[in-house]
Amino acid sequence: MRLLHRGPGRRQRRDPRSLKRVDLGNIEWCFGRVRASEQVTGYVTKHTSTQKVLSEHDLDMPLHSYETRASWWVPALRLAP
Repeated sequence: MRLLHRGPGRRQRRDPRSLKRVDLGNIEWCFGRVRASEQVTGYVTKHTSTQKVLSEHDLDMPLHSYETRASWWVPALRLAP
């Protein structure tokens, strides 16, 4: 297992977003910067005790994007037999 760190002046092999990578053989674990987006498109009102839907409302809200950090898995291109 090897842990790779991205540092100033060093070149990242595959993914410039990665801050840390761990090679686990057939799979690689990564941690780094990502851009996420979300958008509220509506809401429902419900009865407090029964949770029955009382009404539904559409909204026209803008897309909200932000930078955060996340982890992800990268499988090998070919798995060993």
